[in-house]
Amino acid sequence: MNKLIEKLLEKPTALLLLASWLFYLAAVFLFNRVVWDENLYHQQWTGMGSFENYLSSSRKMDLLFYFLSPLYVLTVIFIIWVALKIGIFFSNQQITDSILFKVAIICSNVLFLSAWSSVIWFLVIKSGYTPKEVKYFNPLSILAFFNDYTEWPMAEIKALRFINIFQLLFIAFTAYCLKCRTTLRLSNAVVLVSLSYGIGLVLMVAVRFILM
Repeated sequence: MNKLIEKLLEKPTALLLLASWLFYLAAVFLFNRVVWDENLYHQQWTGMGSFENYLSSSRKMDLLFYFLSPLYVLTVIFIIWVALKIGIFFSNQQITDSILFKVAIICSNVLFLSAWSSVIWFLVIKSGYTPKEVKYFNPLSILAFFNDYTEWPMAEIKALRFINIFQLLFIAFTAYCLKCRTTLRLSNAVVLVSLSYGIGLVLMVAVRFILM
């Protein structure tokens, strides 16, 4: 694992950014075009106007989201980088900004696995799903602790759904990456990421509230 991380950190920043964006974009595209297919659109169509116009309008909104996806990915990575930089500063560790930014890029893909969880669940595991099941799909998130969250505004549901098991995986993987590039022990790296990224997590949830 250590050698793999070192090889990734040797890659150009632009290449890592492109790979992370494509990884996220692929999940979003498959969700919008394959999971949320024409059949699901038809199920939630109210019957007002032409279905073809309704579908076309929905697809145009998807295109807008694809267009904005690079900005979203960059925002997530930048927040991670700033959070880790603050943690590194207070821990008196030595790591260059460029390497730390690459760590943020690489580790962001763990967070993007959340988008892939929906795709895998509905394309591989679940069959015969309804629009409501897709909308309220809960990939091991904090929403599992609430009984009636389906009555909440969709923006709140999507934002809080971001706080999930993948956040814990992110913290563990990022801590390991920092351990490989600093003198921190793994336990200390976990504490550093948990405390510094906690601020970043709040900011990312806020960003999702705004974008949604």
